[in-house]
Amino acid sequence: MDAYAPDDADVDEYVYTQALDHRVGQLAELFLFKLLTRTLGPNNFGPMNWVSRTRERFFADLGPGDNRAGYDFRFTDTTG
Repeated sequence: MDAYAPDDADVDEYVYTQALDHRVGQLAELFLFKLLTRTLGPNNFGPMNWVSRTRERFFADLGPGDNRAGYDFRFTDTTG
């Protein structure tokens, strides 16, 4: 009995779905970054608070991000 072998259409759909999911995730991070910057103020929250690799797409000059942290943004509330 042969194992199921996906045809080209299945592979194309999988690749497209994965790429779309990745792009939606990037746009969601960008949206949250903009929301946090607006809510907390640019003096309290900025590109350096964005630690994931997605940051590289929008702020390449800051160098690589790190997805190993387990979160996308870092913020310390110093105002209590």
